[in-house]
Amino acid sequence: MQSALDINTLRLELLKSLEPETVSQTLGAIVNSFANPQAIAILLWDPDFECMSEKHQYFLGSKADDLRAEVNAVMDSLCRFDDDERAACELPGSQLRPLTCHKLVHDGEPVAVVLVAGDKELTPAKLENHLDEYPVAVALANCFEVAELKREVERLREQYEQLEQDLQEERRIAVANGVATTGGGSPAKFRLEQSDKEKLVYEISNAVRSSLDVQEVLQTAVSKIGETFKLSRCLVIWPMPESDEFTVYEYHAENVVSVIDLFKTPAGETFVRRANEKTAPHDFCDESDQTPFDVQFLREFAFLSGMLVPLIYQDRNIGSLFLQDCDMPREWSIDNTALIGSLADLVTVAIEHANMHEEKKRQAVTDGLTGIANRRHFNETLEKEFVRAKRYGNELSLVLVDMDYLKKVNDTYGHPAGDAAIRAIGSALSSSCRSVDLAARYGGEEFCLLLPDTGMSDAMNLAERVRRKIEQTHVEGPTTITASIGVATFPSHCTEPGGLLEAADQALYAAKQGGRNRVVTAESLPAKQ
Repeated sequence: MQSALDINTLRLELLKSLEPETVSQTLGAIVNSFANPQAIAILLWDPDFECMSEKHQYFLGSKADDLRAEVNAVMDSLCRFDDDERAACELPGSQLRPLTCHKLVHDGEPVAVVLVAGDKELTPAKLENHLDEYPVAVALANCFEVAELKREVERLREQYEQLEQDLQEERRIAVANGVATTGGGSPAKFRLEQSDKEKLVYEISNAVRSSLDVQEVLQTAVSKIGETFKLSRCLVIWPMPESDEFTVYEYHAENVVSVIDLFKTPAGETFVRRANEKTAPHDFCDESDQTPFDVQFLREFAFLSGMLVPLIYQDRNIGSLFLQDCDMPREWSIDNTALIGSLADLVTVAIEHANMHEEKKRQAVTDGLTGIANRRHFNETLEKEFVRAKRYGNELSLVLVDMDYLKKVNDTYGHPAGDAAIRAIGSALSSSCRSVDLAARYGGEEFCLLLPDTGMSDAMNLAERVRRKIEQTHVEGPTTITASIGVATFPSHCTEPGGLLEAADQALYAAKQGGRNRVVTAESLPAKQ
């Protein structure tokens, strides 16, 4: 039987791995820890084609080749992700009996199928229960998206290399003919030397490849595009993922004022929402009475030419590139419009790459079931806050929360009800936190609430509010749940981080022994002899 340390190590290993093959190997090790299979298959789902990915199928074990040969026979069943098909089940028709299947879903979307062959002791329920202990679906979904993003980056890199070759060929022909090319337009139009085009593509492409700092990449992009195209302004509008907030990166010429503050107004926020609905470039020189944008707001920019280029990733608008010229009207040539589109693709990849990186960092410190901090992040924060509290002579309180009778809930109503109860406690904790506090899931049904600059009295009051909030929470199955809570404070009850945990844990134990659904403080316990 695996220890809690082993389980947490494998959980962390899953979340920090970005390669599908690596995650599959870790998943194979997890299955081998509780089963004795002849073969294991991990088949990733391709959401674009709505079928199993041919490129991401991984087979492990002594009978891996035999299982690979049998997969096609059951593929129709594997591709069905209806509600009644998601749970683990045993598939018929296999020579490697039994063939146990578990379908993984993340955020309501299919992710992968795990097949375990040849273990006569393994039941579908056992497979499902064991795999549900780990963030397998999240890890596989993440690494599949990373793999597809790498393919997209490679495709764009090849596209830009071809673009550079084409530009060099255009320049060679122009030189041979003794003609100074202006990119397909008169000197008053979109003027750009071929050498500058090549340099621009190289510099932005290199920035995308070499940095995960999205702020640095986007500022580089707007500056290089603005300078090279002799624009008055170049902006990137980047909505924050899963948020109503957005950031604007701006380049403006020396004789032109900044317009970033315009986007902080209600009219600016409305403009951003409208811009994020666009899926094709919008030339503001062709405005009509039917324009979706506020004309009065556009006049604030004082441009004579403007083009809005949406940044599209997998059919989603993830931002906008906004080009402005305040000196002259421009007719955007076909060649340069195509080049701007290619540069927009580069900026799009930079944003999505950065979003993915930030998501990985978030997942490394977040509990997959509840969305609050995980044990690793809690331990790191406890050490830092303890050092700070000691240095400045501040109090530091710890609240330990343990759900009452989780095993009974799981046995009576099933693990989904138990998970719902755990999520409810996580929600109660996070909604009770100040911005400086940290709510974390310590493991299983145990939670922590770390309260910097907080004494025992305030910590106990907060703990009591949390207890009542949990008791009043409705969940499917048991309807109501309760929790026992222990509270301890530095420096009253300890001299080091481990002592704070031990003191709070002893108080929690006393709450359990005293009848559950109550708060007990470390100072109320008998003094140690």
